Amino acid sequence: MGDQNLAEILKVKKQFVAMGTLVSSQIHQATKSFLEHDMILAKQVISKDQQVNQTEVKLEKNVFDVLIRKNPMASDFRETMSILKASSDMERIGDAAIRIARQTLRMSDKPTFTAAEKLIQQLTYQVRQMLDKVDEAYVNDDSDAAYAVASEDIKVDRLYLQLRQLVLSQQVKDKQQLKASDVYLIISRQLERVGDHIVNVAEWIVYAQTGKIVELNPGKNDPELIKK
Repeated sequence: MGDQNLAEILKVKKQFVAMGTLVSSQIHQATKSFLEHDMILAKQVISKDQQVNQTEVKLEKNVFDVLIRKNPMASDFRETMSILKASSDMERIGDAAIRIARQTLRMSDKPTFTAAEKLIQQLTYQVRQMLDKVDEAYVNDDSDAAYAVASEDIKVDRLYLQLRQLVLSQQVKDKQQLKASDVYLIISRQLERVGDHIVNVAEWIVYAQTGKIVELNPGKNDPELIKK
């Protein structure tokens, strides 16, 4: 592979790292706005709705340019394809951040549910940590770290189920809580999906390094979670 090809692949790698940083910031800010009931911050997150989408479009264009015009070798082809696939998951994580911010605005006139918010705080912390770790795994081309971060998604699944059960049971006890319960359920679902997308990114890191397509989502191997 020539120096020009190497430069093009390094370019798309840097773009993906920048996209990961942007998405991580969006998730951190969106979840912060909800946990702190910060409507101004939520509006700021929403105002940046197109940033991640535009970044993905530009990255996708450059990836296709490498694949079609540069004819990369097998290992570089895998890495370039993994960037294309992982960027789609990153874009969806960015979409989740926007949805969380929009749900935050809906909470401005609704009663809060302290127990649910504590669980969302735990869920938020877990997802943020996983996102930061998967970004680091990509930067370091570390498939072992990718496996490790994917294994943590089981914590996300369990927190999500615990939170959902709590909110649904509270609906029966307190009719006033109906006004806010759907917001808690939507936000927790968005965070659970973020966890799944992080696992997908981890799978693409492993593919880039090993050429193996693996299933790393621990929840898919847990009969109890699948049933719930």
